[in-house]
Amino acid sequence: MAKDNGARKLDAAKVVLTLDHLRIRVGERFPDSGLAQVCEQLTVTARTTAQRARRLSRPYLGLRFLVLAVVLAAIVAEAVLIARLDWLATLRGADALKLAGSWSRWRPAGSAAGCKRRCTSCDPSPT
Repeated sequence: MAKDNGARKLDAAKVVLTLDHLRIRVGERFPDSGLAQVCEQLTVTARTTAQRARRLSRPYLGLRFLVLAVVLAAIVAEAVLIARLDWLATLRGADALKLAGSWSRWRPAGSAAGCKRRCTSCDPSPT
């Protein structure tokens, strides 16, 4: 076992080699037992697992390119939307929103008396 940053790792080649030796020894000592077949199955499983581990440890470039394409598309879409935005209308709307937000904070609920002096949108019948 090799240690890497405090974590234990098994070397797949050594595991397969150990299982091969075990299979040979068990086969020599107990040739007709089911234990030899179990060792054979373990060896096959270890080889298959080692191949899968090697294949899975390689970087998956297709997924990386897909993520890169999605991020770039999002950046381009945001740039296009920013370029098409009417900044003057947005700023005018922001002033109106700021006034409406500050007005609703200090005006008592249900009080329309102060509202008539400042705006006409609160009262349907302007005076």
